[in-house]
Amino acid sequence: MKKLKFLIDISDKYTGEEYKAGDIKEFKNERAEEILNAKRRDGSRYAELVIEEVETAVKKEDKENTSKKVKKK
Repeated sequence: MKKLKFLIDISDKYTGEEYKAGDIKEFKNERAEEILNAKRRDGSRYAELVIEEVETAVKKEDKENTSKKVKKK
């Protein structure tokens, strides 16, 4: 599945669904590629691929909790 952001107002040729400029919709890969490859007469595209940045969690350890406690005899 790929997410596309529409650059212009347009309707889907298969479903008739209306998309407005700025709308972000998810499509199956095959359909997404078809939309991305389609161009208007002036050469501009109908949509662009949305790339999502994924935040990764960073585990921070507290020095006090991770240091070894040694008992003196």
